[in-house]
Amino acid sequence: MDRVSDARPQRAGNPGAQRDRLAVARRSEQGLADRDLADRDLAGQDPTSSVRTCVGCRSRAARSDLLRIVVVDGELLPDVRRRLPGRGAHLHPDLACLDLAERRRAFPRALRVSGPLGLERVRAHVQQIPRPGRDEDEPGRC
Repeated sequence: MDRVSDARPQRAGNPGAQRDRLAVARRSEQGLADRDLADRDLAGQDPTSSVRTCVGCRSRAARSDLLRIVVVDGELLPDVRRRLPGRGAHLHPDLACLDLAERRRAFPRALRVSGPLGLERVRAHVQQIPRPGRDEDEPGRC
């Protein structure tokens, strides 16, 4: 019996293609693992709680830690009870995140609306919320 006929034919084309596919698969597995670790690191939160992204600093946090913002008649409103209808954007209740979101024009993009949006009511609400354990002069993320 001839062994040559039993040998598998080699693939034609780029010899590094299989190596490239394996590298992509490893990176995607690593990305999923990193995301899972980030979800578990959310300050000991219940793993079944919803995770949202702050439109200001773009960090992920539990939904209960973020303030939901909705748009009504061109004005942004804080949705404290999370019951107002429509699409919502989430934000840390912090002036630094609000300023970042305003500078990046994140609210129209997240809420899928065009035109300028009024921030006065959201800013007034965020200023009323006390932030214990945080120095007011401290720059940086939430």
